[in-house]
Amino acid sequence: MHIIISKKTGFCQGVKRALDLAINEATKSEEPVYTFGPLVHNSQVISYLEDLGIESIDRVDDVPAGSHIIIRSHGIGPNDLREITSHNFEIIDGTCGKVITVQTFAKDLDEKGYSLIILGEPEHPEVRAIREYVNDKALVLSSLDEIVEPLYEQIPEKIGLVCQTTLSLEFFNAAVKKIRMQIPHIEVHNTICGATRRRQQEAREVAKLVDLMFVIGSPVSSNTSKLAELCGEITMVKRIETQDDLDENWFESRMKIGVTAGASTPDWIIMRVIKKLMEISRSIDGDVEIENADNYITSAD
Repeated sequence: MHIIISKKTGFCQGVKRALDLAINEATKSEEPVYTFGPLVHNSQVISYLEDLGIESIDRVDDVPAGSHIIIRSHGIGPNDLREITSHNFEIIDGTCGKVITVQTFAKDLDEKGYSLIILGEPEHPEVRAIREYVNDKALVLSSLDEIVEPLYEQIPEKIGLVCQTTLSLEFFNAAVKKIRMQIPHIEVHNTICGATRRRQQEAREVAKLVDLMFVIGSPVSSNTSKLAELCGEITMVKRIETQDDLDENWFESRMKIGVTAGASTPDWIIMRVIKKLMEISRSIDGDVEIENADNYITSAD
């Protein structure tokens, strides 16, 4: 078999920063350390943090005074932030900088009297936090089917749009085009993370080269879902969480295999998957050829 590995796999900068902050706190703090909500959407990372003594909480009522609270990479809304700051806790902000940018755009538009549209998943913690910053007044749209006429019975004079950082560029462009047919004057801010966009672009390019694409990541990870969806438009996709999910019945002799992973998937999981893929390849073909996508792709750099 021939295995092509996407270069842009594993932790993005925002996730790595949040995890580094958490590990640093666990190492140096004499006080209990908690994350407010799961630090990232990956059960292996959460288990790793639990082994370090870091628990995930959704309420601070029973947390001892003086504890250290890490805000998750997805960010939190102002209500939760006020609740945390009203107690005697040390707060470590692990919010991704790209998420802070979206929150800032949303707050600025709201303060200027704009109505707000958010493209994204309504129940995703990033989107829930953004809505809180505009007093839950935003209209959240997660699919093209939801963009029906009329979006508003009376279209506001001033209306702005932001989006979840892990949105696919294809959906963003299609949604904005459809919305502009109703609201030509809308102020649009493309707040998709650049690293997310490049990861998606490279994954699509790898998918064009292979018979089967593996997307590694948590079932609840939004950016992993987008990767699987985009690759599935091109080739057969198997979405897995760890190497234990691999099934030898999926493989045939001399297949071309592609590998990518979500932004919250740790490197050690990716390496275990690749090792297992190599073992399966040798059992089927007797050998394995493994290469980095850089040997094939330049357009996604």
